[in-house]
Amino acid sequence: MRYTLTLTAFTPAQAERISGIALATQRDYRRRGYLPQNEGHARFNAFDLAEMLVLNELAAKGIGPKEGLEVSKACAVGIVYNALAHVEAYEGDHLRAYEWNAVAFPGGIPWAVKADWLRKTLLTQHGYHAAPAHLFCWWADGSKTFEEGILVPSDPSGVLDQRWCGPVVVLSLKELGLMMLRRAGVGLVHFELEQSE
Repeated sequence: MRYTLTLTAFTPAQAERISGIALATQRDYRRRGYLPQNEGHARFNAFDLAEMLVLNELAAKGIGPKEGLEVSKACAVGIVYNALAHVEAYEGDHLRAYEWNAVAFPGGIPWAVKADWLRKTLLTQHGYHAAPAHLFCWWADGSKTFEEGILVPSDPSGVLDQRWCGPVVVLSLKELGLMMLRRAGVGLVHFELEQSE
């Protein structure tokens, strides 16, 4: 079965509403290389919007765009991956996705199976082969990690974990994905099945 997956293009004004980065700041970020340069009118896809969202969230925590750029792309992949778990993230024939394997699901293909196939296919199409964990952590010692969960250490041996000695910035890529999707108000991806002749 042939199909196409196309990322929705958003204008700078839509990007401002979704990411929180003002139009003037977007122009400055493009000029300084923090956002992609465009020929003609600027357009942003879900990955671009997610990067902008990360830069804005980190800026609100006192981390500038130069430093934020180090992690924004990896975080963006996780944000998009999580947003694409929701049926509202798609337009087109997405409810028919994976129907070529319907024989494996006699009661019908659950949305979670379709969404998993759609988002993994889209990530692969854009050169990503894995999504990071649900949480991004910028630790007090300056290290950066992706985590599935966070436990505050309580080591009775007295070993000091420098990561916790100061403020820690945690971004939930799952919640940011949902926030981006809700702010967009339209599908992030168009899925189309080609008609067989």
